[in-house]
Amino acid sequence: NAQPGISVNGAGHVVGGDPAVGNLVSGNGNGGIVLGNAAIACEILGNHIGVDVAGSGALGNGSVGIRVIGNGNQIGLPGQGNVISAGARGILVDGDDNAFEANYIGTNVAGSAALPNSELGVWILGHGNTVGGTAAGAGNVISGNHRAGIYIANGSYHDIAGNRIGIGTDGSALGNGAGIFVDM
Repeated sequence: NAQPGISVNGAGHVVGGDPAVGNLVSGNGNGGIVLGNAAIACEILGNHIGVDVAGSGALGNGSVGIRVIGNGNQIGLPGQGNVISAGARGILVDGDDNAFEANYIGTNVAGSAALPNSELGVWILGHGNTVGGTAAGAGNVISGNHRAGIYIANGSYHDIAGNRIGIGTDGSALGNGAGIFVDM
């Protein structure tokens, strides 16, 4: 596809679900999944984005794995995280008050080997977004990305907690170019 693999521009939609029924969204020219302006209270759960069907090889989506323009969306939950790897950017967040939990960003499905995004793991432009959390399993693995794991270029009141940044699930080093970079 020359366009995004999946585009959502309405409220309350679920893309994926349990990892056993999640989608394989890979090889698209202009991104994997886009949540547009009207995408509010949507969930993206249990998908393989930018990887092969096994989650171990790269099959990236052009500019971004997931782009979130809308507000109040949930990207991953404990036990229902996404693999978002091998694109230019893993996640681009333009919207506000979105939550990102239990995802593997820049790694394989096990979080044990790098499948890097060529630029950034997570790029935040909006306000009040949460990356990770303190609940069991809420943290993301954000590792192996060429520039920064998390790049905050705008906004305020972000909550970043409980993530493995530059470290695989087994504790091995899978460094990003920088861990967290705040440029405001």
